[in-house]
Amino acid sequence: MSNLGLVVPHLGASQVSYQAINLANNMADAVLFFEQLLSPCVPVKCATMCVTEMVSFGGMLVTSNIENTLMAHQIANRNKIKLVFYVWDLEWLRPGKNNYLHNVKAYQVPDVLVVRSAEHVGPLANYCNRQPIIREFKQVITC
Repeated sequence: MSNLGLVVPHLGASQVSYQAINLANNMADAVLFFEQLLSPCVPVKCATMCVTEMVSFGGMLVTSNIENTLMAHQIANRNKIKLVFYVWDLEWLRPGKNNYLHNVKAYQVPDVLVVRSAEHVGPLANYCNRQPIIREFKQVITC
């Protein structure tokens, strides 16, 4: 799969957006998919599209939170993509995000589950009964 799609909530100022833009800018065939339209935090040198455009995407699709993982699972053609959920944050620990029945599907549907820290492996494995792999964000393309 030569195409890389990175799904972020927005391209505005945030750590995940900054890392996604930097990774995509250094790739030949990368697309940034966003949920909310905001001005990019750094200059973008690749294609940017609304998440609704995932319908026609083919390649590795890397999501960054529960909502865009579930959205990618519903919208994208699962025969044309490899879905990777890069768990940026343990969202279920935040107020209003602790609906297990809603959240667990996001951890079960991806082809690959990735965490950025060894500290997240144990809690995530206990939460969804699935063993994630550990990678830095710039290494997610090796999944």
